[in-house]
Amino acid sequence: MPTINSAGRYKAIATKAEWGQSNTGTNFLRISFDTDEGHIFGWVYFSEKSRQGTIERLREVFGISNNARSWPAEIEGKECSIVVEQGEDADGNPRVNKDGTPRFDVKYINPVSQGPKPIDNEDSFLANLSAYAARMPAAPPKAAPVRAQAAPAAARQVARPVARPAAQADSEDGPF
Repeated sequence: MPTINSAGRYKAIATKAEWGQSNTGTNFLRISFDTDEGHIFGWVYFSEKSRQGTIERLREVFGISNNARSWPAEIEGKECSIVVEQGEDADGNPRVNKDGTPRFDVKYINPVSQGPKPIDNEDSFLANLSAYAARMPAAPPKAAPVRAQAAPAAARQVARPVARPAAQADSEDGPF
């Protein structure tokens, strides 16, 4: 299976999870993810600072128990959603592989979306919303659109592309 080599959000299956330790002594759980587009590894670190948030996220995404020894088995085979981005080194520079190609990392691990949360007291909410809408003045009928005539060639301006803001992670994304 090819390695994922582009940024994006992917529906994934955690195929293997195993404990390890970094060269600096931080313990981690390496999770192997398979998607329709390819394969990628994610590292979930358990430093003193990140431990609580990491455990909470793994509970939410994979439903892990309180027994850390069983977490790899509890994670393997479960679906999730991953956000993949090009990694950065300690200085904030884009990471690259030995061959010079961009290196992509799992940035976030999220639960698979199951659709929107059901509305609490839906019947009451919809009745109130309908009553509110009924009290609003009716919108005037829309007139047929008027076609503007083209401006003379000398008056036309060339459209320039508008810069778009950088993509931001969804508020539901949990960092790893």
